[in-house]
Amino acid sequence: MITAESLKMNPQQVKALTTEIEAYNVQNNYKRNPIKDNLGKDEFLKLLTTQMSHQDPLAPMDNKDMIAQLAQFSSVEQMLETNKTLAKISDMSTEQASYGMLGHTIDFMDESGNMLKGYVNSLMQNETGISLSVHTEHGSISVNPNDVLMIHAEQQIVPKPATSTEAKEETDN
Repeated sequence: MITAESLKMNPQQVKALTTEIEAYNVQNNYKRNPIKDNLGKDEFLKLLTTQMSHQDPLAPMDNKDMIAQLAQFSSVEQMLETNKTLAKISDMSTEQASYGMLGHTIDFMDESGNMLKGYVNSLMQNETGISLSVHTEHGSISVNPNDVLMIHAEQQIVPKPATSTEAKEETDN
């Protein structure tokens, strides 16, 4: 009769098998993907079903171990859903804060790291989310709401561009 004890490998056998597997992987150019070092839910379920299908029928997995693994899976799944929900809430919060900037003068950082001041004319929805259309002394530019450093209580410190009639009146005088 075959017992579970007789099927166990000793440490030397485990090391030899590990070395053989690593050599095989190198020979066939199998590489681990460092991005995939963490198990996702699909990988976890595959691992669990493989583990169950290859368990020793004479010494099946303990119910407590099975319940613990399923509880961990459930916790991970809930954390992933919580992260998705928090990301959505963060996006909505940024969007709401952007509406509050309309008509106000803001200080912000441009792509070069320069601090600029400008008047928020409008909001635009694009593929990355909301962006502010800001009039500065250098013209209108698009600003990410996350780049805003300060919102001034008073409105419109930076003068708006002159309309064509206003510009014509100034040249006539």
